[in-house]
Amino acid sequence: HKLLYFKHKYLSEIVFDVLRKMGFNAKYIEEEGYHDIEINEDDFTAVIEVTSSGNNWININKVRQILDFAKKFEDERGIKPKPIVIANPYADLPISERDEPFTKKAVETAKRGGVCLMTSYQLYVLFCRYFKEEITKNYIKELLKDTVGVLPDEKAKNN
Repeated sequence: HKLLYFKHKYLSEIVFDVLRKMGFNAKYIEEEGYHDIEINEDDFTAVIEVTSSGNNWININKVRQILDFAKKFEDERGIKPKPIVIANPYADLPISERDEPFTKKAVETAKRGGVCLMTSYQLYVLFCRYFKEEITKNYIKELLKDTVGVLPDEKAKNN
């Protein structure tokens, strides 16, 4: 429930907790002034920006922001991370009443920059499937690695 309706720092904390419960080596760093979460696996490094809005979609600003964070990460550490935005748009509305999660400009910029855009609802679906042992951490990791632009709902719901 928290993944579907929480906003701001509370949402970041819940996303971090869910990633850890799915077995990811995740680090919560929102207070450090950059991206909110890092994933550091042997074969996968990601920087994650968690965002939300009460009654609107997510715009290009968060995509630009995660691209800036990814560039800074690469410059500092010499590792090119996968930039990911996990968003809870329309958080004040029931799931059934929510519109498209990302603006067209946000999607276009994400595709050009190799950013994975996903909703907290999709993360919730993946977590439920992981918890029921329908999918593995490796499946989720490959999904995040391979997605450029918006994660299709069917990728979260089906193998």
